Amino acid sequence: MHPRSRRDVWLVLACLLVSAVWIALGPIHRHHTADSIVMALVSLYRWTPLYWEQDRLGMFFPLVATPWRQPLDNLLVQAALTTVAGLASFFLLGVYVLGRSRGLIAGALAAIFLVAFCKLDQQFEHLVMLQQNAQALALGVGGLLLVEKWGQSRRVGWLMVGVLCLLVTHWINPAAAFVLGPLVVVRGLLFRDLGAWSEQDDLRRSDFIGKVVVEPTHSAIRWHERPPGRAEVAGLTAIAVSVVVSMALSRSVAQPMPYRLLSPAESWDCGVAMYRHLHVYFHHRWFSATEITAGLALCTLAWPAGRIAARRSLPMVAGLLAVAAALFVSMSSLEHAAQNHSARYVIPSVLVWQMALVGFAVVQFGAVLPVTRWSRALPAGLAVAMTLVVMSAHGRPGFDVVRRELDQTLGRYTDDILAAECTHVTGDYWHVWPAVFHANLRLAECGSPRTLWGIAPRSRATESLWREVPWQTVRIAEITGDERQAAEALARYRVPPQVEQSPQGTIRVLTLTADWDSAAAVASGPDARK
Repeated sequence: MHPRSRRDVWLVLACLLVSAVWIALGPIHRHHTADSIVMALVSLYRWTPLYWEQDRLGMFFPLVATPWRQPLDNLLVQAALTTVAGLASFFLLGVYVLGRSRGLIAGALAAIFLVAFCKLDQQFEHLVMLQQNAQALALGVGGLLLVEKWGQSRRVGWLMVGVLCLLVTHWINPAAAFVLGPLVVVRGLLFRDLGAWSEQDDLRRSDFIGKVVVEPTHSAIRWHERPPGRAEVAGLTAIAVSVVVSMALSRSVAQPMPYRLLSPAESWDCGVAMYRHLHVYFHHRWFSATEITAGLALCTLAWPAGRIAARRSLPMVAGLLAVAAALFVSMSSLEHAAQNHSARYVIPSVLVWQMALVGFAVVQFGAVLPVTRWSRALPAGLAVAMTLVVMSAHGRPGFDVVRRELDQTLGRYTDDILAAECTHVTGDYWHVWPAVFHANLRLAECGSPRTLWGIAPRSRATESLWREVPWQTVRIAEITGDERQAAEALARYRVPPQVEQSPQGTIRVLTLTADWDSAAAVASGPDARK
């Protein structure tokens, strides 16, 4: 690796770490919901290979964070890890498609667009909550780059680490194969040499282009001479094996959920609905900035150098758009995606689409603009610019900032729960888990050995733990307004009949009238309360 290129890589890594820590210590935590909080609870109280009561979404990041037992520390570590991976996904995808120099430029631009043009809640969805999308894409593309490194150096160590990354990728999200597999194929067929070509920026581009212009039949314009090599074959094989291992894992540790392919008409309706919901996850200004950047790059076709570069960039654009479309169609054909038409299932498709347009602009402008000392410093400069944009968009970081946001977002019921000395919380899923996390955070900060448990959807994994509480000391906090959901949860987990105590602020306190294991007294519905 060229010394300047090596410095660029290290600087980008430093900028990614600084940006991730800055974001993790900022106001982004005001957007936590039960789904994101469960990630911390999985790590703290009962780690399972897959998300509680699901057969997909591997718990890799919660596993890495398990050494941090204090709730706030665990939450921050996971946020920093997922944010690093989320931001790195832009750079890794750029390098895989465009090569190191242009890839770093494209990755920095893509990350800047996200932070500058998306709202804080949309950044939270992408960087913290949706661990199965950008984070899995980062690990997957990183694995493919390592396999590519093995193909060049023939060192088995690169292959082993690359395969391990792909295994983790498909553990986190088996659907990653829908984007990684087509990406490997399309890259091998259409623009495999684009990265090598882009590294020739410093080799007197004017002389190179002069040859092509004067001699149109020169071999320099025959870009697609190399057939797909063993790196592509190894990558596809590793992806296939990873998917099989992931499916076997899900069937062995969780009850398989039903999956059904939709009819063409249903798939069309699902795809249209998810397309309409995309602005929930990415602000319209993010789309506009990406499209305007690509539109400006079309102006470079007025120069001969721009038209020559387009022979490389346009196949890349076509290939990446095909990958994005394949993923979108695949995900919109699955029944579980049609249940809520959430755009989260097609986020990787949007990221590939963005890289197609931003990558096109980077290649085109790189072809027509002169090579100077400043242009060589562009990868490092844009990485620093990304960090500055993060600092500006997220404001002052600090533990006090995080704590204030968590208190306002999650702490509505904590004072009443702790004052009533409750041992369990029940009610609506979206209320229970934030209340459990925040109350346990307060208990940990006070040095209390107590742990508060939730009785709500996704409580099966911890059932053996919350049933260990002596039934005579059980005090269940039923969140006011969630009576129906509480009754359903108590019946589902066969909680014995309860006696209602006097209400206390935002909760009602319930005590048990029989032992946990008293089969004759098992609750069967709302009538179980005396």
